[in-house]
Amino acid sequence: MFAEIAEDYADFLRITDGLNFNGVFIYPSHTLPSSAHPGWYIDGLVEENLMWREAVDPEGTYLFYADSDINLWGYNLTTSQYELRAKDCDDVEEVYESFDAMLGDILRYSIET
Repeated sequence: MFAEIAEDYADFLRITDGLNFNGVFIYPSHTLPSSAHPGWYIDGLVEENLMWREAVDPEGTYLFYADSDINLWGYNLTTSQYELRAKDCDDVEEVYESFDAMLGDILRYSIET
């Protein structure tokens, strides 16, 4: 299934190319070396989505933008909705009206955990 990234995600990448804070990871545009751990790399949007397709989304119905230890945030290509999903099951825990609304929730989650 073909997917375009949200324009608001592109705006976020122009400010900071990904974010890894307090156990929450918002995917960068491409694989980057870790500044905190020499020799380690942070997978980008494409690599993360390929991995999640193998693990939880074999039909390719999601474009994931972020994850934490228990959550996945992404765009459901079938329903055209931004969603928060639990990693351990197919439960949709939250639906957002826009990427920005989802991003706000992701950032709140990273601060509150």
